[in-house]
Amino acid sequence: MSAVPNTKGATSPFAQLLGTQTRRLPKAPEVTVRISGLVISDARQINRLGLDPEDAAKLKKELARAKARARYQRDRQDPVAMAKRQAWYEKNKEKVKAYKKDYDKKHRKAMNEYKLAHAKRAYQADPEKYKAQTRAYYQANRSAILARAKAKRDRLKAAKAQEGKT
Repeated sequence: MSAVPNTKGATSPFAQLLGTQTRRLPKAPEVTVRISGLVISDARQINRLGLDPEDAAKLKKELARAKARARYQRDRQDPVAMAKRQAWYEKNKEKVKAYKKDYDKKHRKAMNEYKLAHAKRAYQADPEKYKAQTRAYYQANRSAILARAKAKRDRLKAAKAQEGKT
């Protein structure tokens, strides 16, 4: 019995038993990009718009970047490439973890600055959301928060008393 391709695109619960496979579309030979409301698939189309050379050069550069991004995403989603990447990762898991640890150590300051900037932007975009989260956290953990604050006050009072004795 030969495998019959599944032409509907949806996988049947019996697909593994019957040996059916979903059809995959072939990789697209070109990428179509929308720039300023126009569908552009070739840089020559930009020349026909009659723009000044500087604007045309910017649009061509934007088109090239968009095509490169689309090509990268298409290649990244290729099942063969995904399997190859996963196999490499499984073989080199310790190496990847060591690299990540080293990278995090070297870039800790920059990452903290980036995270802080992101948190500030998010807070400024919707401060009420974060205020509500803070109030909810306080209500849920009120006794623990007050206990920590009292312990801190006691430590500071004891340290001040110790300084006064010496």
